[in-house]
Formats: sequence, structure tokens, C-alpha cells
Amino acid sequence: MKHHQIASVIEKAVKQTIHHRGLRGRGLVLDIYADKDGKWTAVEMRPDGFACVIMAGEHWVTISPEPDGEPA
Repeated sequence: MKHHQIASVIEKAVKQTIHHRGLRGRGLVLDIYADKDGKWTAVEMRPDGFACVIMAGEHWVTISPEPDGEPA
């Protein structure tokens, strides 16, 4: 399935939005979708645009980094 198709299902049916995107080895892209209740889905996309859900879970939180010089 193409990435835009999976993204559409996640955004419309599961009501999650993209929160993070990062590059992995071999040109793979990892997207993290989450909702306001902490449910999340990880989608991996290949360079050719095909993608698949690789995992999903609950209790997603975003942790802000501490300012420089402040103890963690």
C-alpha cells in the first residue's frame, strides 16, 4: 500500500495525526502518528513510496528536552 493511502486511513479512521518523522537506514522513513489519548501507530515507508504499519500501542507521551544547564 502506498504511504498516502495508509496515512489517510490512520488520519480518518483511527483519528491519529503525524507527530514525528525520522530517517532510518537504507532510505527508510519512520512516521509516528498519535491521538490526544495516547494511542499511537508507527509506519515505515520505503524509498519507492510503499509503506506498512510496523507497530502500534498506547500511552504515547512527548517529553520536552531540558534547557541547557538544567538538571534532568
